[in-house]
Amino acid sequence: MARFEAQLPADILKDVDFLANNAMKIFGGMTKAGAEVAAENMKQRTKKALKSNIAGKVAAKIKVTKSYTTRKHEIATAARAYGYVAKSDGKPFYLSKKGKKYGPYPGIPSALLLNLADNGKSIASTMPAQFRDYWNGVKYPIVAPAFGDTKRIEKAMLKAQEELSGGLLK
Repeated sequence: MARFEAQLPADILKDVDFLANNAMKIFGGMTKAGAEVAAENMKQRTKKALKSNIAGKVAAKIKVTKSYTTRKHEIATAARAYGYVAKSDGKPFYLSKKGKKYGPYPGIPSALLLNLADNGKSIASTMPAQFRDYWNGVKYPIVAPAFGDTKRIEKAMLKAQEELSGGLLK
């Protein structure tokens, strides 16, 4: 029986070891770079979807999370709207569902305002008057198109990959 023995150069083994030990950091940084591009897109789209006096306040609430591992063991970073936007009349905000009233909340959830802009015309007839003060009245999606800019997101992710891997992954 023939026998073969080979040794890999030490520098290749060192590079593989570096990548194995820093995979979470590299891939987390890549998803974070992509989420930052998507968050910027979301902030820009709020200007067209929401009234000018509220768009800046909602855009300020859009944040990028820390990278995390999902239940399916995927590495992810989210771009979401957090917090509340104060109502224009200064009164507290209440939600009601099936006759039960919830609240008071310090304002309208910013994620709810983004959702209203995304779904616009389909809910315009049932939209409570308190939300009409914030919305331009036109369906102008914010979230899905922000993540649809795949060229810019991919470019940012590849740049982060190269930087975080020390040039090993190009």
